[in-house]
Amino acid sequence: MAAIKLFVFAQSLLWSLASADASNLNPNGEGCVDPSGYLQCYENNVNTLATCMTDAKNDCDVDVYSTCVLACGNAQLAANIGCWLTSCWNEVYSCAYQETALQYLNGADRTQGSQIPYYPAPDNAPGGCGYIWGNFTETYALNAPCEDYALDGSVSETASCQCCWDSSFLSEFIEWCPNNDLSVVDIDLMVETFQIGYNESASDECSILSDASQCVTSFTLDTGASTWYNPGQLPSGFPGTAPLSDTTDAGSITSAPDPYTFSIFPSYITVITPAPYNEKNVEATNSGTTIGTATGESTSSSTSSPSKGAARNLVSPVSADFAVWGLAVYTLVCALFGAALII
Repeated sequence: MAAIKLFVFAQSLLWSLASADASNLNPNGEGCVDPSGYLQCYENNVNTLATCMTDAKNDCDVDVYSTCVLACGNAQLAANIGCWLTSCWNEVYSCAYQETALQYLNGADRTQGSQIPYYPAPDNAPGGCGYIWGNFTETYALNAPCEDYALDGSVSETASCQCCWDSSFLSEFIEWCPNNDLSVVDIDLMVETFQIGYNESASDECSILSDASQCVTSFTLDTGASTWYNPGQLPSGFPGTAPLSDTTDAGSITSAPDPYTFSIFPSYITVITPAPYNEKNVEATNSGTTIGTATGESTSSSTSSPSKGAARNLVSPVSADFAVWGLAVYTLVCALFGAALII
């Protein structure tokens, strides 16, 4: 009986996780050129997920069942991006779309650098989410400037370099997003980790910050902030709780890209035909937005890479070595083995 209960729990956990990180971050289709088409697309994806999960239950053998379930969830995450590209392409630089791209990267366990159209948003993008995406997700996640020192066994230099590196981007966040909720890129988890790591270290790994110019001269690391903050001694209240918001200074996208083929893991391939620009729809759901004349960039066929990045845990909480997905699969396996032993 215990094994049966454990199996039911594990199965329900897997089912819930398949859509846990696929929520619609623009639930009213706000600002979209085709809000009704956008919402219908998300609804269709939910229904497709349900069908896929049922098929997995009926058709997948026990030893591959968890893989089938994960594939269903990954397919939904990929299809959700398609909804944006088709019906809400004018909002692809918004916080909501950028977070949708992160949902896919996290849930499908893809590395930063996987080719997702319009992600990350470039600096000063029309209707963009500001600093956070272009600077952090690419610059920090895809670089390891202190790796050479670590490989050489230079403990002191490695520690000083890492402190400069961590301080360089955290200081920018503190100055430019001091009150915002930055959990979408795991800044809250990083802050907790840094406070423990740096404060409990036997030596002052950040003594270099007493003369932060050494970060530039010794490691060629600089910051756009006016102050270098110690990663282990950050201002109280950082990060904050205010939601991220889009900027309107650069106007918004009003020119639809030409149709193109979009392909991404896992085997999601579709022809994206962007809905025509509809100013009434945009203004009706997004009052107050400045309409400019920025041109959207057409993105050709895109294929994500299955390789893992060195910073996967920093930007992808769901892809941690033993995260929630891992717990669900592990619980399911334990239940199956337990049931086999009882039989």
